[in-house]
Amino acid sequence: MSAPLPPLIGMVSPSSRAELARRSEAEQDALSDYLVKPVTAAMLRDSIAKARTGNQGLRNRVRRGGVVERRLIGMRILVVEDNMINQQVAEELLNSQGALVSIASNGQQGVEAVSASKPPFDLVLMDLQMPVMDGLTAARTIRQELQFSHLPIIAMTANAMTTDKAACLAAGMNDHVGKPFDLTELVQTIVKHTAWVAVPTSGHPSAGVSADLLGALDGFAWPACLDGVHAVARLGGNVALYVRSLKSYLVQLPQHADTVSQLIAQGEMEVARRDLHSLKGTSATLGVLAIAALAAQCEKLTMLATADRLTEQLTELQALVSSLLPSLMQALAALEARLGTTTPPGGTSDQAGDPLAEHRGALGLLLNHLKASDMAAMEVHADLRQRVDTSLAGLFEPLDAAMADLQFDQAAVHCEALLAPPPT
Repeated sequence: MSAPLPPLIGMVSPSSRAELARRSEAEQDALSDYLVKPVTAAMLRDSIAKARTGNQGLRNRVRRGGVVERRLIGMRILVVEDNMINQQVAEELLNSQGALVSIASNGQQGVEAVSASKPPFDLVLMDLQMPVMDGLTAARTIRQELQFSHLPIIAMTANAMTTDKAACLAAGMNDHVGKPFDLTELVQTIVKHTAWVAVPTSGHPSAGVSADLLGALDGFAWPACLDGVHAVARLGGNVALYVRSLKSYLVQLPQHADTVSQLIAQGEMEVARRDLHSLKGTSATLGVLAIAALAAQCEKLTMLATADRLTEQLTELQALVSSLLPSLMQALAALEARLGTTTPPGGTSDQAGDPLAEHRGALGLLLNHLKASDMAAMEVHADLRQRVDTSLAGLFEPLDAAMADLQFDQAAVHCEALLAPPPT
């Protein structure tokens, strides 16, 4: 009797891993696991340990759930969105599925990004109401002036009216997804218009979605004003993303109604409408439904010649925010206590002067691995970037580029620059 074949572990480059899903069932069954280069010691150790339990075939492991499916691995997506919280949510949700995400803050930036991108983007997610250039104009420009006739453009809109959907299609968009974001719907729509091949990846669920974090919410007493259960579910169970987004939202919330009132007094009705639209969408995303509903009413009134009624509604919005804010702040504090993160909204006075304060420990650990030429630096960097706020992305661009090219010496230089004391 011949000896059983030893477990077989494949190693592929990032650009070729999609080929695995296209291989025959027999070829997939021959693999116990696969690793994407560069390979760290921890990745190799875990893969060998799993393979030694029995050569069961990659395809079988996918069927029984032993491999996490990240459906957008390698896809280049441009998100055109002016709201920073929506940027953060969209970027992290798409990153969790393996996509490579770029951000543009208005339609003009989106057009410029599409024009300059090499290689080209695989898909564009386009908000509609933005400053400088709106999403409809941006889509028409991409189609007519840039001649990108086959690039899928998906509208992101909190307005579900038939006329809005028709306007998106007339501007050359392929489809739309609603706000608040729903991870399942978002991914399904993207795959529908790109025919992107879903690729199974070994390891753990996507960053931010862990059984430990989800378990931390067991028995959590959500206040009546916060539909957190459904909000977290829409984010694919990404509790950490939800908490970070809620914190950012609560920092901005008290000023919203005052800002809108000032804009209206200055005759900036269009800007006021965009602010209310943004507040409506973000509130709905995070499950603050009463504020979302009242912001929607105020948004409608900005389109009508009813200044007195709008003033009344804005006063009501201010009162509602004031009444709900204590409960929302308490809920955030309780969530952070469950997750073991207790930084108050806006950060401490030290963090206000040092935006990298909470990341210095991880940066120091990363620097140690880089100086030792240890491939574990890749894992430390990936974990760090999942926790860094989108607003700080520009600070990390040189480091990210060096890490992507495996230039550890250059990455160490950039890491040391980030660790330098902030100016006083």
